Parts: sequence; C-alpha cells; structure tokens
Amino acid sequence: MCLIAPLFIGMVACNSGKTLYDLGFANLNNFKVLTIGGGQLPNPFIICDTTEIWSDNTFYFFDPNVTLEDCLKNQAQGEFHPGCHNYIFYDQKLDTLVKAAEKWRLREQSIKLVPRKIKLYGSNYLSKSSNQDFGYTFYVSDPVYTSCKRYAFLQITAYHKYLFLGKVDRSIYSQHTLMFKKTGRSRWEQIGANSHWYN
Repeated sequence: MCLIAPLFIGMVACNSGKTLYDLGFANLNNFKVLTIGGGQLPNPFIICDTTEIWSDNTFYFFDPNVTLEDCLKNQAQGEFHPGCHNYIFYDQKLDTLVKAAEKWRLREQSIKLVPRKIKLYGSNYLSKSSNQDFGYTFYVSDPVYTSCKRYAFLQITAYHKYLFLGKVDRSIYSQHTLMFKKTGRSRWEQIGANSHWYN
C-alpha cells in the first residue's frame, strides 16, 4: 500500500508504458546537467535500442559502512558515493509517498529486469541500433511500478562519445532517475527526479 501526500505539479500525459518515455524526454529540465559548460541538448535524443539494467540502491539504500543520512550529507558537500547518488527518495516529499517495505519490493523488482530490445519513437526522441555517432546516446530502463500502480519510475543514462587527443572515447556522462504519479484515469505526471553528473 502506498501513502498519499501533497504533490508538486509536473507534466501530464495519458496512458502508460511509452507515455513515461514521452514525459521523461519532453521535460528538458531533466537534462539540465548536459548543458553545463555551455553544452546543447540533443534534438532528437538518440536512444539505444536495448534497455539498461537498474542501478543498485535506486529504491532502497543499503551500505554497512555508511548511513543514508551521512551519505546524502557528504554528497551535498560534493563527495561522490556510488551507493546514494541515484537514490530517488533523497527528496523528503518523495520519501513520504512510499513505505519502506514497498521500496524494498521496488528494488527486488528492478534487479530482476534484464536488457531487452526496444523500439521507441517520440516527438523528440528515437531509438537506433547503432552507436556510431559522436555526441550523446541515451540508455533507458524498463519502467518499474509500485504494487498499487500509483507510482512509476524510469532510469535514463547519458553516454558521451567524443574525440580526446586524437582518440575516440566514450564514457557515462549523467544518470537521471524519474518518478511519476498516476492522476485520474490512465494519466501520468512527473513528480520528481534525481540527476547525477559524472564530472
């Protein structure tokens, strides 16, 4: 069972599945970290035609060496910690919406998902089978839903391919975990996001 709490307004659309990808890529604020240093957002967003696996600790934080509170505090001061940089419930508004037992269930659900072929197309994104182009390529996860089907989550990871000292290099650039809420009949809105820039 999910808890109900006041929400903040996000973008709204109908249906599920593809709708979450539509909402995620339509909200360009999700990708502001890509413009650091004067960079431009891609148009369209090129998506790999194979889904990615979910990152550990997205839904349930566990580290025997550090508490979540200390981890988030250190991260706010600029210290990177692989265990909590993509933890979606760092925002207290989001944290109150989902109980601890449900967070564990989300974790168990997400780690069971395996990569699969996808074919996606939207107003500003499309999937491709090749990663030969320079610039950004995005990998998306399969959505994960709470047991009450009221909330959904999506992970988007940006990889950057570029020339460095005459050699082709490719590295992970940023990761974006998005949270959505079902509003009304088959309508969704984005209510939260956690973006991490691998600087």
